[in-house]
Amino acid sequence: MKKSRRAYVVFLMTCLLLTWFFSSRLVFLILLLGLSLPAVLAILLFLDVKRMRFEVCLDGSILRGEKTFYRIIVNRFPLLAAGQLHVQLTVENHLIGQIQEQSAVFALDKKREAAVEWIPDCCGEYSMSCQALWVSDLFGLCAFRLPPLSSQSLTVYPQSVPVQLKITKMPHGILEGETVYENRKGSDPSEVFDLRDYQPQDDIRQIHWKLSSKLDTMVVKEASDTSHYDTILMLDASLENQEPTVLSAVVELALSFSQKLIEQGVGHQAVFAAENQLASKPVRSVQDGAQLAAFWIHLRLPSSPGNGLRLFAGLGDWKQYNKMIYVTAGDFPRMLNSLDPQLDVTAITVRADQQTIHMSEKGRCQQIELPLSALDNAAVQLMI
Repeated sequence: MKKSRRAYVVFLMTCLLLTWFFSSRLVFLILLLGLSLPAVLAILLFLDVKRMRFEVCLDGSILRGEKTFYRIIVNRFPLLAAGQLHVQLTVENHLIGQIQEQSAVFALDKKREAAVEWIPDCCGEYSMSCQALWVSDLFGLCAFRLPPLSSQSLTVYPQSVPVQLKITKMPHGILEGETVYENRKGSDPSEVFDLRDYQPQDDIRQIHWKLSSKLDTMVVKEASDTSHYDTILMLDASLENQEPTVLSAVVELALSFSQKLIEQGVGHQAVFAAENQLASKPVRSVQDGAQLAAFWIHLRLPSSPGNGLRLFAGLGDWKQYNKMIYVTAGDFPRMLNSLDPQLDVTAITVRADQQTIHMSEKGRCQQIELPLSALDNAAVQLMI
């Protein structure tokens, strides 16, 4: 619009000079028409704005890296002077606290549609709002600001990270994706915790008929407990001094670990360290893993690092776990070295400031530093 207005000023100055030197009525008439043009365009544009109605269309969900369009559809009323639609989008990722802005200008042709292309480079729950929207005339001399459009939500699901996970020491009591506690009585009839003599209040379905016939006495089975897991997967990253792409990669890496654990039959407790709480969810099937991804990307990472370990240490039942897979970004928190020595810990961090994988061990804590580039270029092979 600035170029159009500069050209308009040059046009008026030229007409004024020609009128001054040649006293031409035709040039003077053109000058008068030029002077009245902005007023006429402003009136016509004002009438267009009053009749304009907008409809916003946006995909509900996509995968990270896929293309989507924020579409603004203008009503079909004939336009008098409106020529261009100016759009400024504000895009916020609630998971990683990222805010982006994108601007575009569209000609109001027969299609009457403005489609802003956008490719998200991070997973998470997004809100897309058009707070700055204005329309200009055909010549770009006048413009009117329009009311902001309603905010739209977009869920960007994570991509799977190519992880090859080899478990060197399996948690005890694994059965079809569930961690069964052989030393804890529960309600899972598929796994026997203990045998004892029949009592009148017992359910006859729990009678071990084959063994009872051999012993000539009624024997019942007591089930094992599958409601607890001795493996915990914790995502404990923060917004502090971290690039959005690193934070997104950390979330994808942790979810990929969960998927690989399920593929190897290891049920586990998946924990997302939020600002002041641990969002926990048991995972023991592929369906649980899909629900976990949808659950995590609607949360928000905390502002300070190491929040998850502090909350974990305050749990009363943390001693039920003997294996932890800890996923973070940047430097490892100091508290990682002060966990219970009986807890077997594999800690993985993603860093943008290095190019090679670095591994070290401190007691029962294995620490692995992964460069961000390694998650895209090749499969990550880890032994835990």
